[in-house]
Amino acid sequence: MHLNTAGEDEADSVCIEYNDLLCRPRHELRMAQALKAHADARRWDELHAPGMSEGPGLAALHLVFGAAHAADDVKASYSIDLADVRRTATTFIDRMSTHERTRYRRKLRCMGERCPATPSS
Repeated sequence: MHLNTAGEDEADSVCIEYNDLLCRPRHELRMAQALKAHADARRWDELHAPGMSEGPGLAALHLVFGAAHAADDVKASYSIDLADVRRTATTFIDRMSTHERTRYRRKLRCMGERCPATPSS
């Protein structure tokens, strides 16, 4: 079963963030119980809920589906404060580690070789 996704392969899927139970606040436990009852009336062996953050919805799912084995696949979420970049008169590239800058420049060169810039008309 897939919560709020179509179940496509990860390579073909959009990245879902902030996934949660779709219900009114403080009704997460009742929603999780209803989801479990719905699931138990069918054949299923796995509940896939990508993009869930810590909070009442995830806690309710863990409580209700507690007998099942939970497999958390935690992935880092990177961000940069663009206001700070503007304020300090640096660039986004300046904020990268040496390794990241090297990889970035290598990819730019590779893209330039594959798709050379054409003069605009």
